Amino acid sequence: MIVYKGFSKDLTARMGKGKFQFKMHETVEEKEAKCANTGFHCTEEPLDVLSYYNGKEDRYCIVRAEGDIHEDACGSRISCTKITLLKYYLVV
Repeated sequence: MIVYKGFSKDLTARMGKGKFQFKMHETVEEKEAKCANTGFHCTEEPLDVLSYYNGKEDRYCIVRAEGDIHEDACGSRISCTKITLLKYYLVV
């Protein structure tokens, strides 16, 4: 599924275990997906990323979420076990 993810300017994202470093076009995997706990978090709606990353230096990407997908009805947030950063997008 194609979704959206926010990052700090260096393409790191906060996780329950600390920061995770992402790279464009690289696919990474986690063992489990549970919103607000484990997995890679992203949103089904592009502007919803602003709830999590909204600094002037933050970055936003269109990503492919795969594997196990967990939804918790908190906006359009999801968590997945497999993610690939496809391309940057601009939020204005």
